[in-house]
Amino acid sequence: MLAKAREAGLDRGGKHAHLFDEAHFFDDLAARAYLQSYQGSLILDAQGWKE
Repeated sequence: MLAKAREAGLDRGGKHAHLFDEAHFFDDLAARAYLQSYQGSLILDAQGWKE
């Protein structure tokens, strides 16, 4: 979709190409699958966290 937006010139001839860069986005389905194993506070699950 972002490539089509660039092809359509929505990046104003490359002036705003950074707004259509895929590196700023992530795969929603993959992120949900990864985060599904977590429950509760993610900060408390961080390695080295001590209460």
